[in-house]
Amino acid sequence: MIVNVDVQTFPLFINGKWEQACSGETFDVFNPANGQLVAKVAKGTKADVDRAVKAARDAFDNSGWKSMNPKDS
Repeated sequence: MIVNVDVQTFPLFINGKWEQACSGETFDVFNPANGQLVAKVAKGTKADVDRAVKAARDAFDNSGWKSMNPKDS
């Protein structure tokens, strides 16, 4: 039985925001049981990784995040 699903596009989560990949490209995700397209996902590139690492470093260096108690996060 094939169930039709609405194909959603999922962006990247960088610096607390959902953003498209720098390239604007996506890749398809298929259900392995029936080959049906179930989603599209932003295709991250080196530039996207660089943005994410920069945001993470900034959050670590310039916020109270690094001194938080893990149970309080």
